Amino acid sequence: MRSISPETFVVISNLTILSLKSIQLTELPTRLLENFRNLNTLNLENNQFMSLSTGFGSLNPNLGNIYLGSNQLSSLPVGLLADMHPSDAHIMLDLFNNDLTTIPDVFGPQGDPPAVRAKLYIGNNSLEVDIRLC
Repeated sequence: MRSISPETFVVISNLTILSLKSIQLTELPTRLLENFRNLNTLNLENNQFMSLSTGFGSLNPNLGNIYLGSNQLSSLPVGLLADMHPSDAHIMLDLFNNDLTTIPDVFGPQGDPPAVRAKLYIGNNSLEVDIRLC
């Protein structure tokens, strides 16, 4: 399965947890996510994403838990979590076991810090870190 039709889940608009784990998705089902305004947890682990073209806040600002581990992500868009407002003001983003070399500003380039706390799980990537010794 490479994609999911937006009409697939049209009847289940109050869904709070959606797992699309291990089904070989290559593209984020953006129209599908826009329909689930109550969605809090999205599991997209173990698919075949190489990149994401849009931020989650523009799709569903209520998401609080996003699992993207074990994909093939080599980059993330700046502002991936911009405009996110989960009900408990906490965001968890799991990026474990991808091909990331850098982590951009996931909240975007705006000046004020977001009113949410974020936890990023980034283990088992090839991150490059600049360290300055004094």
